[in-house]
Amino acid sequence: MISLQHWCVLPAVLTFACPLAVRADLVISEFMASNKKGISDEDSDRSDWIEIKNTAAIPADAAGWSLTDDATNPRKWTFPAVSIPANGQIVVFASGKNRIPEKGNLHTNFSLSISGEYLALVRPDDSKASEWAPAYPAQYEDTSYGLSTNVLEETWVLENSPLKAMVPEDTSLIPQWRALGFDDAGWTSGTFGVGYFNNGTNP
Repeated sequence: MISLQHWCVLPAVLTFACPLAVRADLVISEFMASNKKGISDEDSDRSDWIEIKNTAAIPADAAGWSLTDDATNPRKWTFPAVSIPANGQIVVFASGKNRIPEKGNLHTNFSLSISGEYLALVRPDDSKASEWAPAYPAQYEDTSYGLSTNVLEETWVLENSPLKAMVPEDTSLIPQWRALGFDDAGWTSGTFGVGYFNNGTNP
């Protein structure tokens, strides 16, 4: 892969300003810590993997960035010069094979724990672009985990809206209680939010 470079031309008479470098905007968008049936690497192994997304509108060079599963060693595995397209992503295999070829798949020198562990993407200045600390939660086989990039928030019931509630002792009200004409006059009145408990403590 070809890294991006900016060139300045300074002729004897005319001087052209060199464009300022734009900071790369990379994140860990997704990872899989137990890959049993998913994508394979060049060795036909189904290794753990980490997806790195470039959220910027221009290509980004990942050279000098690092991935680590050790909070005390932010430079555990460092990217070579690799270009990530604008709004694009690359997959890095967390296989422990430690490969940084000029072409082909990248492999970290560590793998991911299905039971959960520290994981971070570290910028060249040692600040964290993405970090699960002290650890990401326990994972499931063949289930990826990551960031939602399209979040739609909808409010169904406003806080302090009126409500009526009743704790049933049997199933005799099913399905009548959902009918439009159901008489809930005997139910307890209140306002949202509402919850329940069954062990003598507050919800």
